[in-house]
Amino acid sequence: MASAQFNVEDFCADPSLEQLKDVNIKKDQWKTIAKHFDVPITSQMTKEIIKNVVVEHLVQEGQLLGNAIKELTPMSAASMRTIIHSPQEEQDKSRG
Repeated sequence: MASAQFNVEDFCADPSLEQLKDVNIKKDQWKTIAKHFDVPITSQMTKEIIKNVVVEHLVQEGQLLGNAIKELTPMSAASMRTIIHSPQEEQDKSRG
């Protein structure tokens, strides 16, 4: 079964989580979405970072529901706060 095609224009006109699920969105498409919604990005950002920034921005602006971050950007800054520990924390844990 082929994955659905993503339509940038449709998404920008009426953004929804369902449109972003199970599709391969190209970096240029993420850049177009970022530009449309005035999301600041740089040319050095990877596709994954642009995706995370765009999704988080759209949630903050109320364009997408909050669960979009968890579903679409599992490695976003918000999620990473609970995963990453400093080396000192790891050392303290091993001591007991």
